[in-house]
Amino acid sequence: MISDLDQDDFGYPVNIEQVTYVTRQLADDSSVDLPMWVFTPGVDNMPEGAMPEGGWPVIVFVRGSAFHEQNVTDCSNYFVRIAEQGYVVAALKYRHSDIAPFPVQMQDCKTAVRFMRKNAERFHCNKDRIALWGDSSGGHTVLMAGFTGNRAPDTDADAEESAEVNAIVDWHGPTDFAKMNFYPSSQNHSDPQCPEGVVIDGGTCLNIRI
Repeated sequence: MISDLDQDDFGYPVNIEQVTYVTRQLADDSSVDLPMWVFTPGVDNMPEGAMPEGGWPVIVFVRGSAFHEQNVTDCSNYFVRIAEQGYVVAALKYRHSDIAPFPVQMQDCKTAVRFMRKNAERFHCNKDRIALWGDSSGGHTVLMAGFTGNRAPDTDADAEESAEVNAIVDWHGPTDFAKMNFYPSSQNHSDPQCPEGVVIDGGTCLNIRI
């Protein structure tokens, strides 16, 4: 028997849109369009007053990938469930370590935050309520982007908007590369060819901390 039919706990319908949030020039003079998938609570036929004043709060998400190219959409089920509860989720791809070294990942994350602020009206979101969330290498990226905000290292893209955020959610992101070899692992985290070495352009992670 369903006893709570008077309570609608299914959540909002969700709109999903893929956009290019920035185009970057690479060292070889080629360019790359960086995509973002925006999951937004549907506003069509929404009851009056359902949307909070100022718009939906925003979560900018960075997928973990050992700093290599990300498979962002494999977490779409999470994003849909969160958007159903009244959040805008912006899941981005950054310049991965196979085409550009640190600190471009955190720079792209900050540009994504600015893009969402610039397009707040388009996505019905609150530019004053933005959080960063990332897992694994994505956790490292959101920590770096969130801690530095509008300070260097940065880029000029959408510079009229702020990259500051209200909160950072780090899911098991590395923060001390040099200590990763002290714990059981399938690889040598101080090797120049390990993910941490590649992201710092073939360096060795003997004393690298964020």
